[in-house]
Amino acid sequence: MEKIINGILKFRTDRRASLLEKIAFFKRAKHPNAIVISCMDARVYPTRFTTSESGDLYSIRNPGNFIPHAHEFADSKLPISNEPGALELACCRSGVKDIIICGHSDCKAMNLLMKVGEDPVLDVSRYSSPLERWVVQMGNSSLEAFIRSEALTMTFDLGSDFRPMQATIDAERRFSPVDRLSQVNVLQQMANVHSHPILKDGIALGKIRVLGMWYNISTADVYLYSWLRHKFILVDESSSHRLLEEYAN
Repeated sequence: MEKIINGILKFRTDRRASLLEKIAFFKRAKHPNAIVISCMDARVYPTRFTTSESGDLYSIRNPGNFIPHAHEFADSKLPISNEPGALELACCRSGVKDIIICGHSDCKAMNLLMKVGEDPVLDVSRYSSPLERWVVQMGNSSLEAFIRSEALTMTFDLGSDFRPMQATIDAERRFSPVDRLSQVNVLQQMANVHSHPILKDGIALGKIRVLGMWYNISTADVYLYSWLRHKFILVDESSSHRLLEEYAN
């Protein structure tokens, strides 16, 4: 706690006044322009590698950057997690357009998912650990998709209201199996977002966009999934203009 308390004191001295000015401005004139669902890994801060400030982004963080599929709520009187409610708050009640699923390399949740995936029977009731139960229940569909990822092109079902999403994952095999699973997981969570009835009309009308992002911790590189090219694209000076054209509207 020493580092935390000293950090608060430094914040009060160095940044508090300017932050209050920004918050007052945002309250008058600005709303967040995106909601980012990222892993809770302490090395991953989307506000840093997107150069965002207070007021720019809504944020959800959980182990594995999961968004439960709508069927997880079909027989539940109470929600099993808060992610869909957060999406409703951001997109349906606050007018946010972009939903960004952000995965990353060397993900502990993906490592665990890969490990439990060696079990021939993935039954959530067999696990007593809260983390293992979460990863198995939320990540099983990603693991199944990863097994299919050895094929040249993958297809993700977005439901009857949308065309399937196609993707090629790391065709050059530059990344480890766990990192490829992490990229597949980003796409599976994008598909899960499409399953929620409260978001479907907005997505169909183009008022809501579902985007995929992947952060390589070891190189500090950021990749975006391109719906046009069906793969993750490194965001750099040579690719940025094409990505900006793709997401111009």
